[in-house]
Amino acid sequence: MSFCYHHPVSPARWYCEHCRKDFCDQCVRAPTTEEGYPLCYGCQQELTYQPNKTDVIPFWNRLSDFFRYPFQGQALIMLSVSLISALLPESWIGLIIGLLLFLLQLQYGYRVIDTVAHGKMVAPPVAEIFSGERFGLVFKQFLAIIAMVILVMLVGHFLHPLLAVLLVLFFIASLPVSMIMLAMEGDLAMALNPLNLAGMIIRIGWAYGLVYFYMVLMSLCSASVSQLLMDLLGPTIGQTAGAVSGFYFMLVMFSLLGYLVHQYRFELNLGATKQDLRLRRMANQVDPNIHIHLHNGQYNSALEVMEKSCRDSRGQLSMLERYFKVLAFTGEYERLNRGGGGLLAQLAESNQPAMLTRILRQVWQQQPEFEFSGEQALELGTYLRDQQEIELAVRMIKRQYKIVRNAKTRNRLLELFAEIAEEYLRKPELAQQLLKLKGQVIPDLESSSGLQMAPKPEL
Repeated sequence: MSFCYHHPVSPARWYCEHCRKDFCDQCVRAPTTEEGYPLCYGCQQELTYQPNKTDVIPFWNRLSDFFRYPFQGQALIMLSVSLISALLPESWIGLIIGLLLFLLQLQYGYRVIDTVAHGKMVAPPVAEIFSGERFGLVFKQFLAIIAMVILVMLVGHFLHPLLAVLLVLFFIASLPVSMIMLAMEGDLAMALNPLNLAGMIIRIGWAYGLVYFYMVLMSLCSASVSQLLMDLLGPTIGQTAGAVSGFYFMLVMFSLLGYLVHQYRFELNLGATKQDLRLRRMANQVDPNIHIHLHNGQYNSALEVMEKSCRDSRGQLSMLERYFKVLAFTGEYERLNRGGGGLLAQLAESNQPAMLTRILRQVWQQQPEFEFSGEQALELGTYLRDQQEIELAVRMIKRQYKIVRNAKTRNRLLELFAEIAEEYLRKPELAQQLLKLKGQVIPDLESSSGLQMAPKPEL
């Protein structure tokens, strides 16, 4: 396993053949198209994906999980179907109902393969066997078996009986991958194609033989348990218990096949491979220069890139939060009146009052004399007023009359300040005095009016 060029402890998922460097998810650019691979931040060339196979525990180390799999709630419901099937009367109606229930159990087994193949060791809901595009996979499986039999007969008749025997052995050996292909893709032609089946077996390698060995053992265990129960409990009870145990081992085998796909999803290009790449693309929406600048200690350069990213993708809370963390670390709050202007307003637009108030308190705690620009103060002060954060709203606007030069903005600030003074600070005299100052040369009111922060009134 290789590691990132910039982050030595992070596994590398991408490789640039031009730069000959490995990168993690944070150090690559987003792809130019939805289906494209990410780009190298240096040469802008498309990268090669390197799956990290160590993310998955090998199936031979999780055998106990497969034997526990049928004891989940939804799987137990399907186990109870076996009990119902065994108790049906021995008649044509009972036979038909039993066959339908068995087909439903097989259909559920295919859902198990598909679910586990996507990395979820959770039994799928029973209702899913009646929905989705792949309803009726069991009929395709029966068609596949019939087609295999016909193909063997044709080979034996027109070519040579020995070839027919070899083909029978191959189809028996490839039956699990045929079931996998039907469960994952629902394509009968692919499930029948000998070249496709052989290719899947070769790509999995020796692990396929181990899985096949486990499946043979479980089939023998199922038959042995059924016979033992019939000998101990009698034909009626033993047959019922044997049916339940038979489907139990079937669920174990289906979950094992699904996990086989999950473990070898990159070799097979099935299961969670496409989903994994989609998650990688989501991670790659962040400009890699941010991580590289931070890694090299170039914090101002990182802040510039983050400011641009926040403006281009408004409301991206994760990036905003990261920006303000770096800003607090550097103490460069003057950026909020330059390149970072408007980023706090994005928090207000996204209705994130807790995050906004936390950042403002942090700013004034580190730099008590810091003042925002007039337009920012007006917008943020109005939002804080609406959120009943009166103390912060007053702190935001109470000194703006000495700073703001634009008459229109200053008058609006005075109106907001007067409204807060009258309705929340309970200072109607101050409110009248503030309104009289609109359009005038403004003296230092902070000392002459006795402005002090009152306790937050009962609203």
